[in-house]
Amino acid sequence: TGPLPSLRHYWRSNVAVVLTAAVAASVLTGALMVGDSVRGSLRQLTLDRLGGIDHALLGAGFFRERLRDELAADGEFAARYGAVSAAILMQGSVVEPESGRRAARVNVQGIDDEFAAFFPGSEEALDLSRREGQLFASLAVNRSLAEALAVEPGDSVVLYLERPSEAPRASLMGEKDPEDQLESVRLSVVSVLDDRGPGSFGLAPHQSQPLVGYARLRDLQRELDRRGLANALLVGERGAADAAAGRGAVDAADAEAGAVAAADAEAGAGAAANAEGATVDLERRIRSHARAADFSLEFVEAEDHLRVATSQIVFGEELAAAVEALAADAGVEALGISTYLANRAAAEGGSAAPYSTIAALDTGRAGELGVLRLADGRPAPALGPGEALVNTFLADDLGVAAGDPLAIDYFVVGDREQLVERTVRTTVAGVVEMAGWAADRDLTPDFPGVADADNMSDWDPTFPVDLGRIRDRDEAYWDEHRGTPKLFVDLDYGAELWSSRFGLLTSLRLLPAEGSDPARLRAALEAETPASIALHAAGLTVEPVKAAGLRGATGATDFGGLFIGFSLFLIVSAALLVGLFFRLGTESRANEMGLLLALGHGVKRVRRRFLLEGALLGGAGVLLGLGGAVLYAGAMMAALRTLWRSAVGSSQLYLHVEPLTLALGGAGSLLVVLFAVRGAVGRLAAVSPIRLLRGETVEQPASAAGPQP
Repeated sequence: TGPLPSLRHYWRSNVAVVLTAAVAASVLTGALMVGDSVRGSLRQLTLDRLGGIDHALLGAGFFRERLRDELAADGEFAARYGAVSAAILMQGSVVEPESGRRAARVNVQGIDDEFAAFFPGSEEALDLSRREGQLFASLAVNRSLAEALAVEPGDSVVLYLERPSEAPRASLMGEKDPEDQLESVRLSVVSVLDDRGPGSFGLAPHQSQPLVGYARLRDLQRELDRRGLANALLVGERGAADAAAGRGAVDAADAEAGAVAAADAEAGAGAAANAEGATVDLERRIRSHARAADFSLEFVEAEDHLRVATSQIVFGEELAAAVEALAADAGVEALGISTYLANRAAAEGGSAAPYSTIAALDTGRAGELGVLRLADGRPAPALGPGEALVNTFLADDLGVAAGDPLAIDYFVVGDREQLVERTVRTTVAGVVEMAGWAADRDLTPDFPGVADADNMSDWDPTFPVDLGRIRDRDEAYWDEHRGTPKLFVDLDYGAELWSSRFGLLTSLRLLPAEGSDPARLRAALEAETPASIALHAAGLTVEPVKAAGLRGATGATDFGGLFIGFSLFLIVSAALLVGLFFRLGTESRANEMGLLLALGHGVKRVRRRFLLEGALLGGAGVLLGLGGAVLYAGAMMAALRTLWRSAVGSSQLYLHVEPLTLALGGAGSLLVVLFAVRGAVGRLAAVSPIRLLRGETVEQPASAAGPQP
């Protein structure tokens, strides 16, 4: 007969085996499902916050907004990629002026009309056009921000943003005063977005709900004085919009109940698989349309040379090296120049001149070229450390000549970004006539707060100045020569004095080869710049943001293994109970096993019979436990998004049921149960048939056996 009659007859003990097997399966499979659910939820968060955005061109500074239009007009680009949008992405704070409520660390996006294509169905909510009677420019906020400020459509708020600076904050020319760094703009709230889709947008991976605000790109450009510029291009691949539309149809209740969007998994897998190739292709296409201005470079023609400047005031080392390599490939000599500000230049006798610019360059080479000459007509000499040249104005002002000592005071930025004044003692190596480069005010970049001042007394620089030290002769020099350097040192010596981690050079002078001219050289170099200079050298990066986010979700903490570890005691205990209950059941049937063995059934056959019963009981328990696993995992996910929210930093965690995980968890649970059952059956099968017929379940050692009757 089969095992079913025995299972029915001993149903009381078998129920205990089934229930303990169900507990083991519920805990083991449920722990694996927790891992799937955390990864699936993080993946869903990534797809939700990015919509149809697959890649982003991000700039440390700004580039042309028209790059978007040039890419969109490229037929090959349009064939592979979908929407492309230009944006200004920043962080700021928003204040409700009447109540004084403030929200900090708000993700502020200045978006164009194309942005809504990444989030189908959000066009109306992202409509930032002015409504009838609206006084201020429009702002759309997500629900979290609206609740933090207690605002609704029609209310006005004040947005505070850090004003972009040409110079890094931690440099001499960087803005130091926090109040001077802020730009404020009054905006009207026109819509409130749900905390999903565009209401959770952010390129950087995040698990907590961000505060999000959207303004029109051109409004933000105007307020920041960055008209026609952007610091991000957002790009979606073909089909991304359809996938985003599919994701938008998934209801939150379905996600909580365990529904998984198949389109999400396919989109995520596709993004991860194609990310590297698409990034390389996109970078190539961007290069084909980029211009020198997108690399923060400006080529300016002079009479006998070409001047190269950067919108960042100071060239980063990598960008400077790239420009020099570009010049070398064109057979052009490049001379680097670094111009700094001296707070004071003082002669030994006590005469001092305030606030003079000092240029570091290869004075010997400039002398050979005839662009830097001494007052007596001789070429300027090459300078060594501790030597300086002064122009005729400063020489007359201080009463110094060649061989005289000269002290120079200047600021450097300390370890804690504080300004520290230093003094260096030099020797005047010569006096240069104010002609050629010594009379070129373009040697000095447009320092913020200085270059646009009509008078020195109107200076409002980013570093402290004592305007009371300015004399009439200083004002006269400024009126006629502006920031033309009064002192010159060797470039290596200048690097020793004021070089920083942001770089050294403020400009380069390129000398055309014989037979060429600055205009032709400019055209050639501007055409070669996008192909020759790496994007990252100019602070530009193409990021596969969606693929990176999906990789981050996959590589997050293995919560499945973590919860298996937490639940290991329950799993082991349930397995031991399975073995114990099954053993108790089989021990009550010891005489049955003994009879089968006495009638000639082999040990293996009897063992297989009892193992089959155990397998059926374990299988029934595992099937029952799979339902319990869903309940267990659902409870754990509810706890993770509420009681244990700090462990993952997100409340957007929902149950994801993966069939493969159910199968693997069920198989693993069944193996655990069978291992416990086999141990129980093996112990009884080792007992002799005679003892089993007597109801004994333990084989006594031979030494303990007494004389046989």
